Amino acid sequence: MNQRLSYQYPYEKAVHSRAKQSVTEIKRQREIRDAYSSDQLVQSFRAPIVKRPNFIQKEKTITGAEKGTIMHTVMQHLPLTKPFNQTEIIAYIENLVEREMITNEEAETVSVATIEYFYQTDIAKKMMA
Repeated sequence: MNQRLSYQYPYEKAVHSRAKQSVTEIKRQREIRDAYSSDQLVQSFRAPIVKRPNFIQKEKTITGAEKGTIMHTVMQHLPLTKPFNQTEIIAYIENLVEREMITNEEAETVSVATIEYFYQTDIAKKMMA
């Protein structure tokens, strides 16, 4: 009983550091600053603006990355019980719109033909089996 209650984890130092770190994070942790260090030429990191803000855009367009995310969302929620035809796929996409998982504008960008083709591939058949 005493042995169990007095157990000490042998890797205690590992508990205080993250399991995954980027090289940049590790580099910044190891940087040594002294009285002679200067960072006037080094600008702080700022994420680039990926798209123009909505209030500046005259017409909202869906980017390629957003289209990919929408397609993944649809594919993630489509059942793999049987091959779906275009009518069934469209009905399922409308269901996702009703459940507010995607918007009407997003639903219009989904390639129903591509999804229908996917159901005919060998990998889809294996997944359904």
